Amino acid sequence: MRTRNNTVIITGADLSPGHEYEVVVQAVSSQGLLQSPDDSPRNSIVIKGKETTPSQPSSLTATGGIAKIYLSWDVQTDKDFDVMEVWALATDNLALAVKIAETKTTTFTDNIGSTGQTRYYWLRARNTSGKTSLFYPETNGVNATTTGVEATDIEDFAIDATKLFTNTIILTADVWSNNTPVAGQITWNTHYLVYGGAYYRVTGSSTALRYVYWDVGHTAGSGTVADPYITTYGTTATYTAATDRFVIVVNESGVIQKVWNASANMVIGSAFIMDAAIVHAKIGLLAVTDENVSNLSATKITTGTLSAIPYQTAAGIIGAFLLPDTETGILVRHASYKVFECKIAGTDIGDVYIGNYDGGVGALWDQSAGTFRIKGILEIAATSSGISNLSDAGDLATKDTIAATDCDTTIIDGGKIITGLLTADNIQTGTLTGRVVQTAASGQRAIIDSADNTFKFYIGAGAGTKVVEINAGTYGYIIVGDQTGKELAYIKDGSIQLWSDTDSKQVITFMKDNGGWITAGWINSDGDASLTDVGVNSLSSTNNVVSTAGYVRAFGGFIDGTTGVGIDTTFLDADGNTITVSGGIITAKTAP
Repeated sequence: MRTRNNTVIITGADLSPGHEYEVVVQAVSSQGLLQSPDDSPRNSIVIKGKETTPSQPSSLTATGGIAKIYLSWDVQTDKDFDVMEVWALATDNLALAVKIAETKTTTFTDNIGSTGQTRYYWLRARNTSGKTSLFYPETNGVNATTTGVEATDIEDFAIDATKLFTNTIILTADVWSNNTPVAGQITWNTHYLVYGGAYYRVTGSSTALRYVYWDVGHTAGSGTVADPYITTYGTTATYTAATDRFVIVVNESGVIQKVWNASANMVIGSAFIMDAAIVHAKIGLLAVTDENVSNLSATKITTGTLSAIPYQTAAGIIGAFLLPDTETGILVRHASYKVFECKIAGTDIGDVYIGNYDGGVGALWDQSAGTFRIKGILEIAATSSGISNLSDAGDLATKDTIAATDCDTTIIDGGKIITGLLTADNIQTGTLTGRVVQTAASGQRAIIDSADNTFKFYIGAGAGTKVVEINAGTYGYIIVGDQTGKELAYIKDGSIQLWSDTDSKQVITFMKDNGGWITAGWINSDGDASLTDVGVNSLSSTNNVVSTAGYVRAFGGFIDGTTGVGIDTTFLDADGNTITVSGGIITAKTAP
């Protein structure tokens, strides 16, 4: 835009909160010339959204449907409205509610998936700046419960058992038990029977007789679901045909054979088919579907293919199983573990298990990895010729014995070496680098440590006491002994320090300085004196060792003589040794 004012307000629907925009101001001359963009002032601004919270939602309604709940609310009038948050919980507790949806509309359907489920709901509005309103309702939520389909919902279109198979019987909720209450008897519970569009309730009972039948009839009730007819089953040792009679079950010595669902096929014309009335010679073509066959042996199956039929040699957990699915092909079990299993995986051979591999002992051919795995001990039994052939392993794998000439190079990469044949005498070449070598784990031992480049000796038990240390350091040094933190001897950088092993006191020190002169030291004597900075015009701090004007004078029994010794002179010490002084410095000692 163009303006003569120095303040401008920019508005527009394209300005989004949170976005950064660059503003450039260009001057325009009276002749219409525009200032170059490179010379024009510019700045960046970030658009902020509304800082206040949006309006609280209102008028939330919840309506239960079939396995779902429908929600609706009023339109949110705030211009910066973004989304409506829907919160829900199975109990009326806003503090524990969870957000289940965000929507810009005024409706939402909560697909719960089952009937009889109650939910409580709350709404919260959110604007484009991310600010949220108060919840609505602020306390108790709006609730509804999912419903199911009732017969009255579809009136007379409801289909139940009374409208199906009106000329046959249908049993519901029936339970039959073999050999109860005693062997040879069968028992049935109180259950329901549907016939001719009416409901019957059959009283439970038991019998040892062969046939259990039902004659159409009742003693009470109206035949509805709410008020069924009351009826009972009859029992008989031999069957007698009758009008409106259905055989329910046959008692085979205490084992139930249900037949009511086949009763329509048991009547030819008006004659009932008696036991053994039809023999196999009278059936030209027999089709066996789902009935039990008690006398079918494998020798009688002479053609065709058994497909999708599990096969097993035993009914329990012991036996071989041929399973026609895509997970397992052949399974042989013994007791509670697998002996052999061949798994089929698509068109591949799959995985093959031998033995109780999952239990820790056995073998597995892993098709996907192309590996053969063994848990336990692998033993290759030798015949007269031993291992005959390992085609991919090379000549070494087929040898009965291996000589030293058969091994050009030994490579040990990780792991442990456990052998009685590896000794120091057998290590004849090469260099051990980056390792710690020690003669024992603790106590009396010698250690070569690559970490600090040292060689140390220890004595004693446990961690031991260090008696010698040779340390490379910058120039290298040697420590002998270690008494309460003080070395008994210390040699480093051309200097020597000697310490007492009882009171940790320095005995004598020879320090490298000025071309190798002795510039400091301790001399242990009866007076326990010291000799320090022997030279011209010097005085020790203890034990009266003095050098004055080029003379050496000592008290306390170190250097014999109480008078000044000349700068170039010779004298005898207390032990009769000849001490030679040159230039104020002791240069020689000659024994008598």
